[in-house]
Amino acid sequence: MNILVAVDDSEFAYYIANFVAAHEWPADSSFVLLHVLPSLLPVMASLPSNVIEDLSEGQNQAAKRLLDRVASKIKKKGYLVDQEISEGDAKSKILSWARKIDADVIVMGSHGRAGVERWILGNVSLSVASSAHCSVLIVRPPAPAKHETRKTESKEKELV
Repeated sequence: MNILVAVDDSEFAYYIANFVAAHEWPADSSFVLLHVLPSLLPVMASLPSNVIEDLSEGQNQAAKRLLDRVASKIKKKGYLVDQEISEGDAKSKILSWARKIDADVIVMGSHGRAGVERWILGNVSLSVASSAHCSVLIVRPPAPAKHETRKTESKEKELV
């Protein structure tokens, strides 16, 4: 089974890594971890080339560290794991990589955005799920327990 795991940021990477590592996949499964960096093209005209190179290098190093952490959890289960870093539109890159590796499933996170925030920022997981040639498994972080929410609310009231 070919599994594409789209990893966006460190908070959601944690949940995705734990989910994938805890799930029982077929023994012959192989994983491709994909992190899509935002394009630096919009800022390239306004910054010197050495700054752009530094930004790009910094993004790539952070992405590599992130993918290394996720890969280590999955490799502990004995699966083959490849890592890819791409730049551009996340939806397009995820769909392109899914076709490239003939993915049987795409695993990705969801920020849970709604309303105006989703309209402005978009919803990559929804777009991928509606356009992919294969199944898409969306991993969401666990909802906070009710008592944790109450504690947070009371702490906020104390601060006011």
